[in-house]
Amino acid sequence: MEKHTMGKADLHIHSTFSYDGLSTPEAIIKTAANIGLDIIAITDHEAVEGAFKAQKYEKKYGVEVIVGEEILTNEGEILGLFLKEKIEHGKTLFETVKAIRDQDGLVVIPHPFSWFPLTRPPIGLKKLYDMMRDRNSFPDAIEVLNSTPIGRISFEKCKRVNEKIFNLAEVAGSDAHIDKHVGMGVTLFPGKTKEDLRKAILEKKTKITGGFISKTEHAEVIRKDIIRIGKSTGKKLLKPYYRLKESLNNRFNI
Repeated sequence: MEKHTMGKADLHIHSTFSYDGLSTPEAIIKTAANIGLDIIAITDHEAVEGAFKAQKYEKKYGVEVIVGEEILTNEGEILGLFLKEKIEHGKTLFETVKAIRDQDGLVVIPHPFSWFPLTRPPIGLKKLYDMMRDRNSFPDAIEVLNSTPIGRISFEKCKRVNEKIFNLAEVAGSDAHIDKHVGMGVTLFPGKTKEDLRKAILEKKTKITGGFISKTEHAEVIRKDIIRIGKSTGKKLLKPYYRLKESLNNRFNI
């Protein structure tokens, strides 16, 4: 494994335990090991089984796994890290934050300004202000770098707003839905372990690095998602995904 002075973590990854994930937990942690990551967080949509399964491979691949979840509240999406069990979706933002805190988890705001038609909504600026004004819902970190094409669009705004207004710990995540995209967005931190990372987030000592998934590659992931979902749910549920694909093609000219 590559030697480096700072720990390296990808804190936003989806496995096949997400409705839109294409790679197994083992494939993800194997890729993480091959590219020199110390830590990954598997943050499936409304599921934690994939993260727990990945933890079974920690010793085999030498990568630690944080149990996370990307949770859809009725006011946007939020990430919970260091969880012990699944948190149900559909609650208010503040109820969801409390549920994360009750598990001694960390609250991360993912892609806060990355809105796209027919996708799950981000928190947005107004809700971030609301969270910052309430000491009980204060976030621990903000995902400044999200490696999707939509994350690229909002990257500069997110970094600027956080530096000038919120001053939250910065984290990065690939938002990978397939193993080859793991590590595109990396959070750097002093140390190597999960506890080192947790401490760095709370002390705002994290840094971010990485790049962005190409529009063509992202569209291919969506295409594979459509095929996968179609096989498992039937064509009548596919209309929103076909509309999303058409919208993506039109917007990015692919």
